[in-house]
Amino acid sequence: MKSSYIMGLVGVATLSLAASAWAGVWTSYGQINNLDTSGDAYIVYMTTSTNPAACANTGQIEVYPSSAASEKELMNKTLLSAFLANRKVKLNISSTSCSASGYPTYYQVRVDYAQ
Repeated sequence: MKSSYIMGLVGVATLSLAASAWAGVWTSYGQINNLDTSGDAYIVYMTTSTNPAACANTGQIEVYPSSAASEKELMNKTLLSAFLANRKVKLNISSTSCSASGYPTYYQVRVDYAQ
């Protein structure tokens, strides 16, 4: 029951985010190693070589700074649900923007349901 609820929440969040049109580069599906928050920034730690904006730092990916608060919250819930359900995710990484601390930024999330 609990797993069904979590996956339902993840599905709704993913579908809502997929409706947005963005220009970026998708990572391959990967496992989330850790999640962190700092103020209104959501930080994802996962192994990826995707860095289309050639940001100075790698090892983590931060939420796109100008995303609306409601979008950030929805992406954070999607990522947390996927992390707790041990699902792989892929992130759409900005091809033009790095975070203030020099990390790649993401603005769209997809969850792998086929695991």
